Amino acid sequence: MQAASLEAPQRFYDAAAATFEKLARMPGLGERRESLNPRLAGLRVRRIEGFPNHLIFCRPVEDGIEVVRVLHGAGDIDRVLESEGAI
Repeated sequence: MQAASLEAPQRFYDAAAATFEKLARMPGLGERRESLNPRLAGLRVRRIEGFPNHLIFCRPVEDGIEVVRVLHGAGDIDRVLESEGAI
């Protein structure tokens, strides 16, 4: 694999890691995601900084966050989150 082809994945990884760290320090960031499904209670969503189509779905826990899913915004998010075993 050429070095140029590794730049985008590395940028995505770094941006995702930075966003995870920010969320862990400030778990109340992001928008609440309302759902009638009790398994999705407390779920929040935040865009990966620099990658606005990639979304982190997480919930605050005692010492940071629990990352539930990272999804592309163009997908069927409701179906994925509601699917059996999604959480």
